[in-house]
Amino acid sequence: NQELNYLAIKLRKQLNEDEYSKIDIFSLCEKIDGLSIVLYPLGEHISGICIKNKSTKVIAINSSMSKGRQRFSLAHELYHLYVDNTQGTIISKINLDNSNYIEKEANTFASYLLMPYNALRQFIDNEENIKEFKEEKGADETNELKMHLHATISDKDFRARLPGPVTGLPLLPLSIKASTAS
Repeated sequence: NQELNYLAIKLRKQLNEDEYSKIDIFSLCEKIDGLSIVLYPLGEHISGICIKNKSTKVIAINSSMSKGRQRFSLAHELYHLYVDNTQGTIISKINLDNSNYIEKEANTFASYLLMPYNALRQFIDNEENIKEFKEEKGADETNELKMHLHATISDKDFRARLPGPVTGLPLLPLSIKASTAS
């Protein structure tokens, strides 16, 4: 979704980040005036909560989740804070039922905020990046690339975002991706 990618890049720029750098989403949120972030164990069904009104901006993240999931949940809640027009309290469940359009939009926005399309394209198109990544990490699977790029979306969604002819393919060694993505 180009609109969500645009909005994610716009927010990055408002927070003095470019669209290519990996970001520490928690540090980035420290730049947001009036935003309080709470890390708290929210149980096994809630990933995050966004509370917003005219005088309050609070995001609660489930501290029981993995660090990667916490990063993604924070980016997801930023959608509710900046894009979603709903006022009040928004509770984000861990497992969506695929029928909630707003929550799916928030997930897509979060993936673009953490990893804008052009950043992914630039990384994959540069064969030196792939070679350096493989040498440094000793890995060549999609999951390892996702971890390198701080991506925490599902494998299916990640592969769908890969540019060019690799879209929709099963996990492939990066050397194959590098040669087919050009």
